Parts: sequence; C-alpha cells; structure tokens
Amino acid sequence: MLAGRVWFEKKPERAEDLVHHLFVAKRPARGVFARASAYQATLELFEYERDKDKVRLVFPQDARKKAFDFKITSCDHDDFELCLELSDNPWSGPKKYYAMRETDADALAPDLAVRARKVIAGAAEPE
Repeated sequence: MLAGRVWFEKKPERAEDLVHHLFVAKRPARGVFARASAYQATLELFEYERDKDKVRLVFPQDARKKAFDFKITSCDHDDFELCLELSDNPWSGPKKYYAMRETDADALAPDLAVRARKVIAGAAEPE
C-alpha cells in the first residue's frame, strides 16, 4: 500500500499552498519527496530497498543514506482514508502523510504526480 499512490502532508486549500508530498514507485525502486504547490515545486529523487515495514534510501544527488520504519493504517482525515506514519522523515518533512485508498489521488496534485513519474522514469530531470 506504500507504493503507487501520492501521500500528502495535508489537503491543499488553495493552489498556492505548499504541501509536502511523498510518491513511491513500485518499479523501478525509486521515489520522490516533494514540497509543492500548483505553481512551485522542490523535489528530490531517492532510490530505495524495502524489507517489510523498513525502507532504506539513497539520495543520488549526494549519495546520502537514510532509513525509516513506517506504518499504514485506515483513518478518516479530510478526504483521506489512509494514514502513513514514518519513524523519521529523511527529507526534513512531516512524519505523517495521508492518501486515498484508490491510487487516483492525482486529482489533488496532478502536476506533482506527472513530474514525479517523469523524474522516476528518468524522462526528465528534477526541477
């Protein structure tokens, strides 16, 4: 349930709201931490290995290595149905994220989802 969906720090209320996001792809084993609005984005690609509820990351930009444990539970928060709790956020963001059960959460941040998939696929450089 971790991979294949956009995880949000909170639901953006306005297009200008900067919100932390997390996207983890199943294959290739890459993901993106981001802080973005509809108009601005800062994001960083990571590669990962997963062992049950433990994730080990490498950030290729500077080869820094980080790890965190995670837990996913059902919840009712705004329009979200899933809660993701991290033991530590390796990108200095929140330790709690939210998502929808359906992987079509892209409607809340379509530009970020497209950008993240391109970065992960190697089709574009991070902006």
